[in-house]
Amino acid sequence: MSKQILMIAGVALAACFLYFTAVPAYALVETVFTDQASNITETMAQLNGYTHVSGDEGAEVWFEYGKGNSFDQTTLRNVFRNRAATFSAQVLYLEPATAYQARIVARDTSGTYRGEAVSFITKSSVPKLPYVSTSFAQNVTKSSALLRGSVEPYGDSATEVWFEWGTSVPPERKGVRLEQDGTRQNLAYPVSGLSDDTAHYFRIVAHNARGTAYGDIQSFDTGRATEEAEKDEPDVTTTNPTVLDGGSAVVFNGYVNTKGISTQTWFEWGKTSSLGNGTARALARTDSGNFSESLAGLEHGTVYYYRAAAVNKNGTAYGLVKPVSIGVALSAQDTQVLSPEVVTRPSVVTGDAETPAPTNILLRGSASSGGGNTFVWFEWGIVSSLGSATAGQPLGTVPSRAVSASIFDALPNTTYYYRLVAQNEAGVSHGSIQSVQTPAVAKVVPAAAFVPAIEPLVEEEPAEPLAASAFFGTDIFGPYLPEWLLIIFSLYIITKIFLNKF
Repeated sequence: MSKQILMIAGVALAACFLYFTAVPAYALVETVFTDQASNITETMAQLNGYTHVSGDEGAEVWFEYGKGNSFDQTTLRNVFRNRAATFSAQVLYLEPATAYQARIVARDTSGTYRGEAVSFITKSSVPKLPYVSTSFAQNVTKSSALLRGSVEPYGDSATEVWFEWGTSVPPERKGVRLEQDGTRQNLAYPVSGLSDDTAHYFRIVAHNARGTAYGDIQSFDTGRATEEAEKDEPDVTTTNPTVLDGGSAVVFNGYVNTKGISTQTWFEWGKTSSLGNGTARALARTDSGNFSESLAGLEHGTVYYYRAAAVNKNGTAYGLVKPVSIGVALSAQDTQVLSPEVVTRPSVVTGDAETPAPTNILLRGSASSGGGNTFVWFEWGIVSSLGSATAGQPLGTVPSRAVSASIFDALPNTTYYYRLVAQNEAGVSHGSIQSVQTPAVAKVVPAAAFVPAIEPLVEEEPAEPLAASAFFGTDIFGPYLPEWLLIIFSLYIITKIFLNKF
């Protein structure tokens, strides 16, 4: 056989070898897994999933989603090559308070694969449920009491607020609607006609378009309160004065707790701390509260002193002596006595938080009462403007105490902001806003979940020609024996051509 024929045969065999052993570029979707949606608001959500793609050809990955059971919307498509990774996409313009389903989709050279569908519900655009806290009753007598509580309507001035009270649990009587301006505030409601020597229960209630919120139920005993109060003289406090028109007149101020007993009030005053003068006694009263008396014609350039006084059938009580300056500076000693025993706003310190679990946050802080009956709570949220609050806790009048509260059902791997808040009759104090990061959940996914039996739902065009081993099969010499036989035979023919032998 001529050299030309041998050369053609060698080239043909080499071409066959190259054709059958060529491995085409490919992409293989090995895993698709749809995770739960996150960062859900009224109109948007983040879809999450996981995919594992082998090969350099690249596989397209995207999400399908829609309302109810439909999947009529899709996200933009990304291309994955030779990697296993999480995949997320944010979807916008969703409808509030609506159920959606979503699933991850991946397509390689052989087909399209879909993960299991997950569902989520967008948040409602209706205002959040109001927050209410029931405080302790005041001015309890044989037949009356002052019910107290606080409400946080979160800016909704249409929120209805009222008190419920009675001799059973839950309380059976409902008071009239109380006015509120949409801001957090303390409210009080007087009730009368109560039964003597009886336990009574009450709570504050608020209602808006989202629903009804109930405060904790508190109680008081008319008989016990009356027995204790009727043995006591009134409590009276001298509060800071008010100077009018540059000193032409001054207003003495005080506060009296009558304890439900008929009480008269007045002020004693003078140019020295011995006083020596007194105002006329006011008409008797049984309600506790502030009282004042104005005095004109005082000497300019003089420091006067005064104190509040009150009397009932059990005795007389006096407040501290306080100075008031008419056109002259107070001495250091006089300045120091302007504040004692006056209730001031509480002081608060926001402490460090702990995360015992990815979905649990323990908030910490400390608060001082400022001398008044104080309640504390934490405000918190996933943005620095906060937006949520824990239940109120009574701090009482203690000088200082550590406080804590827990947030359950928190989102893992999320930054939370929080601060401690305290309130008494002098006002509200806010601690500094701190932040804490919840840990991520260590995802342990069963093998069956991450390696499902994936069936192509949409068949694509046939793949490229397969390697020779796909036709010749394999045997005990290994999967590449046919290819190596072709190589040896081709080399043999080429050698013969060059050696001019056959």
